[in-house]
Amino acid sequence: MTAERHPLWAKVLHWLHLVAMLILIFSGFFITYAHRAFLFPTMRAARQWHFYAMWILLWTLVARLYFLYATGTWREFHLTRNDLRDLPKLGRYYLFLDRTPPRFGKYNPGQKVLYSLWPWTLAFQALTGFILYDPNRLQPLWLHWWLLNLNTVRAVHFLTAWFFVATTAAHLYFVLIEGLDHLKQMASFRLPGRTGPGSRP
Repeated sequence: MTAERHPLWAKVLHWLHLVAMLILIFSGFFITYAHRAFLFPTMRAARQWHFYAMWILLWTLVARLYFLYATGTWREFHLTRNDLRDLPKLGRYYLFLDRTPPRFGKYNPGQKVLYSLWPWTLAFQALTGFILYDPNRLQPLWLHWWLLNLNTVRAVHFLTAWFFVATTAAHLYFVLIEGLDHLKQMASFRLPGRTGPGSRP
């Protein structure tokens, strides 16, 4: 059997991150539009779940960054000039212009770009979210300028949410286009050293 592509801690954090992200997306849209299609019964429930999911997302991000540096696996995400040069080749494959998939390491250049953007964008989204949550205490003086008022912060927060909707959908598309093997492995929580029932170490 081939070695596990992702360690157990990465899988647990990945699914916690996904659940928290989906709750944030749906509760955020309910807070904006207050429509039953977003699955929340009341505005109070949507705000509470939005707040809880935000903390789960932030802590999974902190844990992920810690494990990346503690295990040295952050090098797998390091974006190089060669990666940027190979982006057009990857784009042609994803757009079905090339049938042969280009060969990369554990993560292709598109994944590296996306995974490099997400932590910074999440931190920025958390900042704007905290300002909107308690503007009286968290609104700095520069937000009183005509260009940077609360309406601007709200609009930026909303547009950034759409960035996460789009990139999460793109991430799912890229996973599925590669086949179900990677998805099955990410969904497997088998402990290391076990290959199945009755297996021997």
